[in-house]
Amino acid sequence: MKTLLLSLLLTQITGAPSEWTFNVRHDHTFGACDGQLIVSDESIRYEASDPDHVRQWTYPDIQFFEIVSEQELRIHTYESEGVWKIWMDRDFVLQLNDGALDGDIYTFLQARSPRPVRTRMVFDSGGDEDGPGQLLQAIPVRHDHVLGGCEGMLQITDNRIAYATDNPNDSRIWLLADLESFASTDRFDLRISTRNETFYFDLKVPLNRETYQHIWNAVYGPRIQGDRGGVR
Repeated sequence: MKTLLLSLLLTQITGAPSEWTFNVRHDHTFGACDGQLIVSDESIRYEASDPDHVRQWTYPDIQFFEIVSEQELRIHTYESEGVWKIWMDRDFVLQLNDGALDGDIYTFLQARSPRPVRTRMVFDSGGDEDGPGQLLQAIPVRHDHVLGGCEGMLQITDNRIAYATDNPNDSRIWLLADLESFASTDRFDLRISTRNETFYFDLKVPLNRETYQHIWNAVYGPRIQGDRGGVR
């Protein structure tokens, strides 16, 4: 009932549908197959031309979704790759033959997935059902890589942090509620960690004290309240 009401609410507010159908190509290790990806309230289905690759997952069956571009979606599953790739889980890489992955479907997946959706694109609609939130601070930054780095802009709002860069692999949106940790050893650096990755930033202008406190409260405040509740 909650999922249905949320779906209806999203449709009324954003005009977004409660189900999407895309014609897609599924890339294999060798070759590919064509089919349809159906994204609905209750499940994700891949109706493939190759019967061995037909799948249906509920949202808890997905480790996490990754929006790579407007035309590429990666579904990271719990399925084993088998003896040829021991200890590895199977990823379904789907290339859209028509349509595009946009902020509406990102918000849709984020609302239903038990784990955060990773996106390499920055959408204005945010991923949070309340939208991208109120801007607290925009900071030009350098994102440190193992070798080198890239430059871009951090947009910190009251419910998310978005990193926009020309580097096609490094743009991200993180909901504050999904952050595992963050740290700032001084006003000119910031570390953001999720379950899947950690980003280090050199800040070209300092992080405001108010912005830092807001992020700290969003990430650690609920845990402190939970600990206190447990003691009681």
